Amino acid sequence: MNAYPKAIVTTGNNKGKKTTIELINRLLPYDNDVEIKEEIKNVLSIYSKLSPMEIYGLIASAPPSSAFKIFPFMDVAELQIETIIKKGVDLLLSKKVKKFYVECIQRTKEVNCREVEIGIGISMRGKAEVNYNEPDYVLFANIMKSFLGFSLFKNGQEKLSVSTLKLNMRK
Repeated sequence: MNAYPKAIVTTGNNKGKKTTIELINRLLPYDNDVEIKEEIKNVLSIYSKLSPMEIYGLIASAPPSSAFKIFPFMDVAELQIETIIKKGVDLLLSKKVKKFYVECIQRTKEVNCREVEIGIGISMRGKAEVNYNEPDYVLFANIMKSFLGFSLFKNGQEKLSVSTLKLNMRK
């Protein structure tokens, strides 16, 4: 299996077991070797042979009832600030982002979130605009126990909602 998870899903308090079962039921038909671990409280790591965006699509199209957000990792970095900033900038440049902001989520205390946000923002000066009000994209930086995972989304795209499933069923 992979050294790093392909995605993480956040859950309600003490809903990890229930959400794990729902995620396995959703992903198992596409990957017989899928593994889901609660390595941090209320955060489920998904290890799979599927791509991060395949995992995102499968889960977003039929989200577990107690899952809140999903972050497919488009890139990962070791917990060294220079490496994190370089990989964050490279990801933004590869997607030709014009307006963005960085939202760092501190799940462990290994790296300072402000350093990540400011470091990437300053490094992008002259290449793209940091815009908190109307960003084209949000670069999420999830600090895990042994690495940092990057996800790049349009604003609000990381949220999971069972109501979107209901809307799709009515059509």
